[in-house]
Amino acid sequence: MVTNLQSTINSSPTLAKEINRAVTTAIDSRDPKSPMLLENFAPLSGTVAGGTFNPATKTMSIPPGTVGQTQSRFNKFYANDLTFVLGHETQHAFNQTSMTSSYRQFDAAVTAIAKDNDPVNDYTLPIENLIKSAREDEAKAQISGWNALVDRVRQTNPAVDLN
Repeated sequence: MVTNLQSTINSSPTLAKEINRAVTTAIDSRDPKSPMLLENFAPLSGTVAGGTFNPATKTMSIPPGTVGQTQSRFNKFYANDLTFVLGHETQHAFNQTSMTSSYRQFDAAVTAIAKDNDPVNDYTLPIENLIKSAREDEAKAQISGWNALVDRVRQTNPAVDLN
């Protein structure tokens, strides 16, 4: 299991660099006790996704069935997908600070609207802003996943392109 995970990380220098950066970057660089952006890996139960990132626990979870294959089966069927997932979820670790800020702004905005004297409460703008932040988070994560995967493929075929 660990071998498949480690070989996947090492197969993409871009992915290895980003994971290393995530596990060595503190959320608050001024606080020596601040947690790192990414601190744990854990098994992901069920089949809800290829992976998840939990900002509360700084944990990336992946399905054990993915990395628990024989090395040859893993390399044939799972390594590319896991490369993408690891790149994607690592980006969520980097995005957690901005997403936390977006949720705080949303909470403050809807609380202010709910407490005002206007009998009509229009929550459109705070919802729009939160959705925009979530879309940016996902878009950046998708790009990071693809960058990790492209880098992995280029390690064995430097001439690979979209054709």
